[in-house]
Amino acid sequence: MCIRDSYSGVKGLLEKGKEVNHILHTVLSEGKKVESENNLDKLIMTQEAIRDGHTTLFEATFKTDQAISQLDLLQKNDDGTWDFTEVKSSSSSSTSLKKKINEYIDDAAIQYNVVSKTLKIKNVYVWVVNKDYEYDGKEYTLDFFHKIDVTEDVKNRADDMDLIIENSRVIVEDLQPTVGIGPQCKKPHDCPFMHTCWKRLNETDLAKIPALRNKPKLLKDGIESATHEYFDTKGNQMAVQALRKNGVHINKNELKKHLDAINSYGTIDFLDFEGLNHPVPLFPKTKPYEQIPFQYSIHRRERDGAISHKECLASGKVDPSQEVAEKLAQDIKDSEILLVYYKTYEIGVLKYLAEKYPQHSETFIGAIEKIYDLYDVVKKTIYHPDFNGSYSLKKVAPALLGDKADWAGELDNGAEAADIYVQAIHSFEDDKERIFKELLIYCNQDTMN
Repeated sequence: MCIRDSYSGVKGLLEKGKEVNHILHTVLSEGKKVESENNLDKLIMTQEAIRDGHTTLFEATFKTDQAISQLDLLQKNDDGTWDFTEVKSSSSSSTSLKKKINEYIDDAAIQYNVVSKTLKIKNVYVWVVNKDYEYDGKEYTLDFFHKIDVTEDVKNRADDMDLIIENSRVIVEDLQPTVGIGPQCKKPHDCPFMHTCWKRLNETDLAKIPALRNKPKLLKDGIESATHEYFDTKGNQMAVQALRKNGVHINKNELKKHLDAINSYGTIDFLDFEGLNHPVPLFPKTKPYEQIPFQYSIHRRERDGAISHKECLASGKVDPSQEVAEKLAQDIKDSEILLVYYKTYEIGVLKYLAEKYPQHSETFIGAIEKIYDLYDVVKKTIYHPDFNGSYSLKKVAPALLGDKADWAGELDNGAEAADIYVQAIHSFEDDKERIFKELLIYCNQDTMN
C-alpha cells in the first residue's frame, strides 16, 4: 500500500475528525453509538434507542422529505427536551474560528431544521478543541472540548433553512452552475470543484504569476498572457519577465550578494524540521495543536565541498521534542550559518525548544541568529515558469535543478509527514519501520535539494 494513500489530504483531515470524535465517545462512555453504514437502518436504530430510554446518543439520525441529518451528540434533558452538539476539530484559539463559527452555525441550523420536526430541541452547541487543555498522559476528560452555545443564532436562522435545503437539492440535481469563477469559489473555503471550473485559467500565464489579484476578472477581460501590456507595470515582474522569455529570470547582482554572504562561512549547514500539529495530544504535558518537532535533517557543506549528514527521527515512545532537543543541541553547537527554506517555521521550532528545554536555550536562541532564509533569496532573485506561481521547495528545486533534484519518496509535504508519523507510532513494528524509512528519505531530500 502507498504510504501517501494511507493517510493524506482530505483523508488525513477526516481521520483527525474521527480522532476528536473518539475522544468524545471516550469521555461520554455512557453514550450509545448508532452504528450502521445504511442510513435507513440508522433512522430505525435511532428511534429504537430513544424508545429504549438511552439519553446520550452518538450519530443519531433523522430525516425529512428534503434532508437527512446525523448528529455528533444528542443528549436528553430532565424535562424531556433534547440538546444536540456539533463537534469540530478546529481549535478554540484559532484566528479563523470567528469566521468558521458562522459556517458551523449554518450547519447546526440545518440539523435543527431536520431534528426539531421529530424532537423538542432546547439547546444547540458547537464543541471545538480546547487548545489550553493539557493531557496528563493517563486519560482524556471533557475539558478537552471548548463549548459554545449557539442556540439563539441557530433558532434565528432556522426559518431560512427550508429554502436553503431546497436550493441545495436543486444544485446537486442540476447541471454545472453557469455562474463564472471568482472570489466566491474560495469562500468560506476552496470549492472542491475548482480544478474543473478553474481549468481554463490554470492553463494561462495568470496561474503562473505569484500573488496576482483579480485573476478571474483578468481572464474575463481577455488578459491572460504575460506579454499583454497590462503586465508592463502590473504583477510580479520577476515572473512576468521569466514568462515573456519562457526561461529563468535572474537578478544577478542581488543573487551574487546573497551567495557571497553565504559562501563567506567555512561550513554551511542546511536545516529542516518536521513537526506535529495534531488536534489530540499524544504525550503527557502536551496540548492540542502543539507544534512538536519530531524530526530534523542537517546537511553540512565544508569549505572544500565535502558533504556530511546528521539527522534525528524521534521514536515516539516519549514526547518527540525531548529526543530532538537533546540531539539537535549537539548537532548545531558549532554551526556557523543555518540555511533554511521559509524561516518562520524553523524559528518557531527553535523558540519552542528553547522555552521547553532551558538547559539548551542558549544554543537554540543562538541558532536563530544564524538562520539565513533561502525562501527570501529565491523570491527576490529568481523565477522560472515551472514554479507555476509557487515558491514551494517542491516546485523550485525541480525547476532549477532538473534531474539533479531528488524527490524519490512518496511524501509530498510536511502535513503528510506529520500524519504518517502519528500513524507510525500507533503501528506494529514492521509498519513503523517502513514508515520511518520513508520519513527519513523525505526530510533528507529537503535539505539535500
